[in-house]
Amino acid sequence: MKVRNAAGFTLMEVLMAVTVFAIGILAAASMQVAAIRTNATARVISEATVVAARQQEVLLDRPYPHVDLRQLPPGQPLPEVVQGNTQTTWKVRDNFPEIATKTVTITVTGMDRGLKKTVQVDRIIALGQ
Repeated sequence: MKVRNAAGFTLMEVLMAVTVFAIGILAAASMQVAAIRTNATARVISEATVVAARQQEVLLDRPYPHVDLRQLPPGQPLPEVVQGNTQTTWKVRDNFPEIATKTVTITVTGMDRGLKKTVQVDRIIALGQ
């Protein structure tokens, strides 16, 4: 009986190679989907940060006794600005942390796949600044 030298691959070897390749492709696709979701979340947070910075500049341009820079009584709704898919509110605390200062807390909320993402910025404004 003669033994021939096999020059090709068996069906089992081909199936195993295809399986390993498919698992690798699925893993790469899964990582790509996760990266796209993370980038979308980062975009929403970046946009909210820019909106907060803009609102901060608007409030800093106001004179110290301006109506937008007054502390509201408890229970009164905060001032609100809606731009695109972001909602901006701010809260003012008089004489905090020092007398003749105001602490302004700006909160911007954006939506990412139905979930709220929030950025909060605090700024202290001094009388005569």
